[in-house]
Amino acid sequence: MGKYSEALTIWEHKIGKIEHKLVPEEGDNLEFLRLKKVAQKNNDETILFKGVGDIYSKMVIRSKPELPEQDKKELRVWIGQNLPLIVNDMMVAFKWTTKEELENLKNQVINQESKKGNPVVVQNVKPLNSLAR
Repeated sequence: MGKYSEALTIWEHKIGKIEHKLVPEEGDNLEFLRLKKVAQKNNDETILFKGVGDIYSKMVIRSKPELPEQDKKELRVWIGQNLPLIVNDMMVAFKWTTKEELENLKNQVINQESKKGNPVVVQNVKPLNSLAR
């Protein structure tokens, strides 16, 4: 084992019955930062979501290079179905925010919308609980 092996963070990411053990690399973090800035500049969240899906897919395939082509196709579908959870969890895993900050932000949005009289629908999922370190 090398000098840094004990300090490396393995992101044990689980949603439902699917679990991945991922090791984010510098390039993943830099790409996430680039995407975040481009999305903000263009006021277009789809840029961030598409990019996060691509980064996540690369990380999974890097962790399982023997993954069959059919599984890779199914992985992309699964990522698409879980993108909001993956984005939140990746922001915490890459240390761009904390679970608490995301929870506070969600509560602020709910409170603001409730005060405006807008119906607030909260999914029956806990995205931040899907992150395990």
